[in-house]
Amino acid sequence: MNRKRVRRISLIVVLFLALGTLWTALQGGPKSREHAAALFQQNRSAFDSAAAQAVEELGLEEQVKFIGFRKDIKNLYKGSDLYVNSSQHEALSFLIIEAMAAGLPVIATDMGGNSDIVNDEAGCGLLVTYDDPDSMAGAMKRFLEDPDFRAACRENALRTIEEKFEIHKMAKVTYGVYEKALHD
Repeated sequence: MNRKRVRRISLIVVLFLALGTLWTALQGGPKSREHAAALFQQNRSAFDSAAAQAVEELGLEEQVKFIGFRKDIKNLYKGSDLYVNSSQHEALSFLIIEAMAAGLPVIATDMGGNSDIVNDEAGCGLLVTYDDPDSMAGAMKRFLEDPDFRAACRENALRTIEEKFEIHKMAKVTYGVYEKALHD
């Protein structure tokens, strides 16, 4: 396993916990890492084994859960405050669209098609530089420290999904494209 990748997952886990503690403090709760949590979906790869080992070495098994494949991902969205997509390669992520449909603000890496939906026009979240912990930390910190920004991103996520991805509107637009093609 590439040591840089293991170090990166360790930094992300620690970052989640530090920011989770900050979040708890901002909400008026106790300042302990027991209230922070991060969920990671696994792909059953060597990277996942190394990440799990890093979590164990840091003593964070209670705060970090590797949940594997889940059919009830929408239930997890309902209990979440923020969706983070740190992918290196992405077309247009259906996971981002699902998270936004659940009213979650989004932090996503500026890769592939992520910027087609997470951008200034949509106002639903923030794009960060891939493999840049400072960029990710800055975005997470902004969401944690600015409740008005977080609330606006939630509202804008729902609005963006309604405007761009609502099934009836998409069907009507697609039908219009076919109509135009037939008459041109």
